[in-house]
Amino acid sequence: MAVITYRGEKNLGELADKLFSRLTPRQREKVEGELLKANPQLQEISALRAGTVLKVPDLPELQAKAKRASDGPDDQLATLLGNELANFGKYLTPRFNAAQAALAQTEEVLSSPELVKAIGKDRTLRELAKQIGEANVARKPELEKRQQALVAALKQMRADL
Repeated sequence: MAVITYRGEKNLGELADKLFSRLTPRQREKVEGELLKANPQLQEISALRAGTVLKVPDLPELQAKAKRASDGPDDQLATLLGNELANFGKYLTPRFNAAQAALAQTEEVLSSPELVKAIGKDRTLRELAKQIGEANVARKPELEKRQQALVAALKQMRADL
């Protein structure tokens, strides 16, 4: 019996149509029944998480859609993981950009005439501003290095799949 991963189909009819070609209403009913027999968890399809492994019933009288039915579970999981890694990479990019923007904004504020004037001759505040500036300068290459390392790691993980 072949297996597939659940991809968020809304109902059994949608799942049946994604697995088999040109189903008549009667054939769809049969597929739905066989899917439920093989996968009782489909009774609560709205509660299933994407990626849940489902059994595909053997129905030789029906024509299975080649791609969805022929992928083995290893291929399907590798594809799913690869997609999730790509999505995570897309999530990281704006986060790194925001961190870099925050560094630039901190640098701008530290060098603003208003802050310099507000600090005045207070030695403690000047020292604190200096320490913040030094930490900010040191963090910029560290952030870039971390971003490059994560991008490379994600790329390698996807290649390994």
